[in-house]
Amino acid sequence: MTDKMVLVTEPDDIQLDGCRILLVDLTDNQNQFVSNALNTIKSVNNIIIYVANNSSIDWVLDKKNKSQIIIFNADSDNHLLVGYLAAHKISHYFGNAKILSKANNRVIYTVDELVNLIEKTIGTYERNSI
Repeated sequence: MTDKMVLVTEPDDIQLDGCRILLVDLTDNQNQFVSNALNTIKSVNNIIIYVANNSSIDWVLDKKNKSQIIIFNADSDNHLLVGYLAAHKISHYFGNAKILSKANNRVIYTVDELVNLIEKTIGTYERNSI
């Protein structure tokens, strides 16, 4: 388990060093999936988790720029935001991205997959922040 996990929702932010994950329009089941993965992470650094559900676009874009991982719900009703997020290399998703899956095939199927993704990103973050 990490030293500290901090959940941040609109309109807030936090000035703490740590690996940042942006979660966009996740369902309750998807949030639980992420929670299960985070509970298995063994890291000494902080993890900041931005939770965006029906959040303003300005807030989401600001947090996107600060995050090392973006995880979104491809089945969200906000198709414009889904398309925008799918175009980023740090974006991964739950659900069916339909035609966008040709541009982004980084769908998350298992908790182990997500744990590996987060641990790899934390390792990269730690190396780059020294």
